Formats: sequence, C-alpha cells, structure tokens
Amino acid sequence: MFARTKGQESFEQKGNDLVDKLANREREKAEITGPAPYFTEGDIRILLKHQENIIQQDPRVFLKKCELELMGNTWKNLERQSETLRKHPNTLIQMEKKVGGTSE
Repeated sequence: MFARTKGQESFEQKGNDLVDKLANREREKAEITGPAPYFTEGDIRILLKHQENIIQQDPRVFLKKCELELMGNTWKNLERQSETLRKHPNTLIQMEKKVGGTSE
C-alpha cells in the first residue's frame, strides 16, 4: 500500500483509514443485527425453481432453452429427422425461428 512516515499521512492514507473504520463499523453492526432478509419491501415473493436450481435469469429465456433442448432430444430419437440434425445441427434452431419461436 502506501509507505507511512512517522507523523505524516498522505491524503490517500487518511482516506484508507477512514474507509477501514467505516467498514469495520458496518461489519460490527451486521454481526449484531444478523443477515438481511432475502426479499425486501416491494419484492414479489416468488422463486422459480427447476429441479433443485433457482432460476436467476429471465424465465422466458430459460424456458426457451429448455424447449429447444427437449425438441432437439425428441428429434434425435426419430430415425429420419435425426440424420438431418446430426448433419446440420443448426437446422432445428433455424426451423424453430421460422415457426415464430424467438426474436433473436
């Protein structure tokens, strides 16, 4: 950090000391009051989960990924369509867009 000279502190050293004091004060306050609630005032108290994971992105994006994965797996199990899918992996995504699935 900054070298300290006895009796002389730079502007940066004084600022660093002040920030350390403020951080320690807040840390001590948090130890007394405990953790903040997960939901705050005004939050909609809904958690979306898939299996054991909480969905932290836009649910529509997540569901679209699940849909594409499921559609791909279904097509891979079909005899003729799976040949096309293996040869041209992006075909399924392009077809899905043509049907009106995504706006990407």
